[in-house]
Amino acid sequence: MKKRIIGILCAIIATSMLASCGTLTDTTNYNFPKEGIVETDEKGMEKEAAVFTNKNKNAEVYYDVSISMQGGAGDRVTQGIVQDSVDAITKTWNDVSTELYSVNESGIEKKDNISYINDLSKITYSGESSDSVVKAIDNENKSGEKVIVPRIKLIVTDLNGQLQNYQDLAEEFSKKIIDKKQSFAIMSVKTANPFFIIAIGNLTDLSSYIDEFYNMPNVSSYNGTMDWTGMDREYNVNCKIYPQNSGIVGIDYDNIKSVEQGTYAVDKNGKAVENNSASGQIPVGNPGEQPPAGGPGDPPPAGGSNGGGAAGQAPQDLPRGLALQTDEKGSFSILRPDYQSSQLDKVEGTVNFTPDKDNTVELDTPVNISTDDVKPEDIRYLAYKSMLWTKSPIVDLTDDIAGKIKFNVPFESVSQIQLSNLDFGVETNLSDAKNSDKEFFDSDNITKDNIEVTFASNGGPQSTEWRIDNVDKTAMINVYVKDLTLLSYVTKLDITFSASDPGSIPVWVQEWSKNPKFKNLQNFISLLNEYNTKGNKFEEKLTVYLLAGDKDTYDSVKIETLEKENANKFSEVLNENAEN
Repeated sequence: MKKRIIGILCAIIATSMLASCGTLTDTTNYNFPKEGIVETDEKGMEKEAAVFTNKNKNAEVYYDVSISMQGGAGDRVTQGIVQDSVDAITKTWNDVSTELYSVNESGIEKKDNISYINDLSKITYSGESSDSVVKAIDNENKSGEKVIVPRIKLIVTDLNGQLQNYQDLAEEFSKKIIDKKQSFAIMSVKTANPFFIIAIGNLTDLSSYIDEFYNMPNVSSYNGTMDWTGMDREYNVNCKIYPQNSGIVGIDYDNIKSVEQGTYAVDKNGKAVENNSASGQIPVGNPGEQPPAGGPGDPPPAGGSNGGGAAGQAPQDLPRGLALQTDEKGSFSILRPDYQSSQLDKVEGTVNFTPDKDNTVELDTPVNISTDDVKPEDIRYLAYKSMLWTKSPIVDLTDDIAGKIKFNVPFESVSQIQLSNLDFGVETNLSDAKNSDKEFFDSDNITKDNIEVTFASNGGPQSTEWRIDNVDKTAMINVYVKDLTLLSYVTKLDITFSASDPGSIPVWVQEWSKNPKFKNLQNFISLLNEYNTKGNKFEEKLTVYLLAGDKDTYDSVKIETLEKENANKFSEVLNENAEN
């Protein structure tokens, strides 16, 4: 605790020194990895840190020896998969030792060796299994007074009789696993005597184990290749995962990429296609929303200098006679004086902004974070500068000049989770500083009305609304500025991303619930979904700075107009400005 308080004092002193020199300093920039970072409250007390891994070197396996499990004991497939589930532990972590327990209504018994499960037919089965899972979840091993949480805990059971009290069983999972920031997965094995493997662990540990489990020889030969990106369907070995943070570890701040130019599909006449993806991978503009000829984002005429793809290149052929076009007008190199706020959503790429690398804002370790955990150089600087010089005579020739920033936010997530299956949300808090300010202040309504942050709209996988990429694990974001002349010296955008699992019922659960033995399985899963949605929501902030343009920036960019009737006026003003 002492080192953290010292870190806080140092941050405050550093901030004061910088402020006295007239430097705009930000101590609330959120762009650093959060895993393992401990924050402090106003009193200097440590807040609970999110833990995504477990460094303990033990694992626990609980095998249900209730009489109902005896039916599958002699099955070759069952034997192989149960053995694989245990062997996958050492395959995942070679430094982890495994302890094996038998469990039934009589209690829990520790076995001398994991070879206990080498021949399931020789095990003595007895009693009922009404609470085998509860017993296994509740069982704790201690070193002195400290509970040693295993790297992974496996429970092998057929759930016989246990689904009768599915409400109590679901509540046990909620209180003992979800509320303790752990993740778990329920894997069902479709044999003559179906059974389940319940795996419990921290997020990334559980994900690593599941990947290894499905690659084990007996599992893969019986199940085939597990395609986590494919459509939901019933396998021989199914999986329903309930991950901490909805399966997202955090934002990958090092690989946020701006989208300078938009590529979209056009038909043989050069018109944007109605569907939003010609091949399933090509991002295109909103259907039916292309501006009139000559406006920003209008596809260049076929055969012109920008006739498709990059300049000097033939359009890339696509199915059904479609071709790829690149809007080279929407880039970092061209100021668009004719770009109006009404066309904000009609151009792919970034318009009228250039990335800033001058660190206009001095970054310092946040006051609630220890400098031992996060140093200023660990914080990522993400800023865009307006190309419009606010004092330029150009502003007198048009009502407003709008700007747009488009960038991809990559997320670090476990392999079993598809971002498009989550409910995403975005909220933005705005603060700004004038030239003479030493700190940020809450923005007024004029600034708030002028700037909008939203997910890029496109016919993507989620209700044709958000552009979410399951392969790259990214979400595409638009920042709209209606009038560049209204930008402050620096406007700070603290963008909060949220994601939660809406709680879908897998196909295999629906099918298994038709079996009288598992009639309450869907109810059980539904309750788990409800608890998980409440307790495992991902939330993280991204900080973006918008900077007002200056004369140096203005003079360094190319000026291009598309409206012929205004071209002469703009040229006259530009020439006059250059002479001055």
